[in-house]
Amino acid sequence: MSYDAVETPPFEGAHARLRNAAISFVSYGSAAAIIWWLARGVPISHLTNALARANLSLFIPAAVASIALWMLSDTLMYAWLFSYFHVPTRFREMLPGTAMHEFLQVINGVAAGTALAWFLRVRKQVDWIAAGCTLAFLGFIDMQVIAWMLLVCSRIEPQATLGIAWYYPALFILGSCIFVAFWMRGQPRSRIAQWLYERHFFTAFRQARALHYARLSLIRVPFFALQGIVLWLELVAFGIHVPFLFAMATLPVVLIAGALPFAPSGLGTRQAAIVVGFSPFGSRSALLTMSLAHSWIVIAIRLVLGLVVGATVLKSVLGSSFESLPPLTSEESAS
Repeated sequence: MSYDAVETPPFEGAHARLRNAAISFVSYGSAAAIIWWLARGVPISHLTNALARANLSLFIPAAVASIALWMLSDTLMYAWLFSYFHVPTRFREMLPGTAMHEFLQVINGVAAGTALAWFLRVRKQVDWIAAGCTLAFLGFIDMQVIAWMLLVCSRIEPQATLGIAWYYPALFILGSCIFVAFWMRGQPRSRIAQWLYERHFFTAFRQARALHYARLSLIRVPFFALQGIVLWLELVAFGIHVPFLFAMATLPVVLIAGALPFAPSGLGTRQAAIVVGFSPFGSRSALLTMSLAHSWIVIAIRLVLGLVVGATVLKSVLGSSFESLPPLTSEESAS
């Protein structure tokens, strides 16, 4: 590895730290405001009673399984993505980066994405911006899969999708197909489109073919379905008896709410989707307590990942990087 490949991660500058702190403050402030709005008029004793009556021996393993499934799915997707469009990448190679990404989700999504791009830059020598665009490509795949799920669910269980009509996901799917066609048709004619198409960092979008979209989507579908089962089990653990099909049909809305960029670890937005979506089947106190317990378990696990894995990742990444640097000359040592 060349000396130029070893760079200071962009989230270590003073301006970046200040920006991340501001983003985190706004994110957690927004989450607190949403949770306060959901909890208005609900006595604290109702929340504690809901937790006391819950079957924690079912709920805690389900919540732990949720984040384990996300990590497994994300690691597998990252390995396939970067093997397809950059360099061969194994599942084991991506696992520390995924753990670091999960930990930094507690701070904010920008810091988490930047850290993962830095990890790939140092470990696999993937260009900064190209790595970020490839991660954005994964987000595009996820949005397509969720849009298809939402379209199907809005036809099967219209009440479960919180009033989102079928034509909204249908329009998104149509727009995404036009977007994909732009990249797959080859060199465009207009100068502006050519300039965009030829940017080196859009490697994933430019090289992706129908088979790539199909394979990557098929990886996500079963993991999303498993998240639906986990959600249903968590509801059962709190005595909220939701029909299984209804819970699965509400899952796309919960996934969208939890993935909103201003929500740290889905805090606030996920609670809103669950409280509103399942209100016909349980009290606001039980639904809010269940969703908050899920979020706090996820945050706790992410913090543990940071403590256990963070130092190891930094040591292995920076150690392997600096070991490959050329030795200092006598003039450099003296200076």
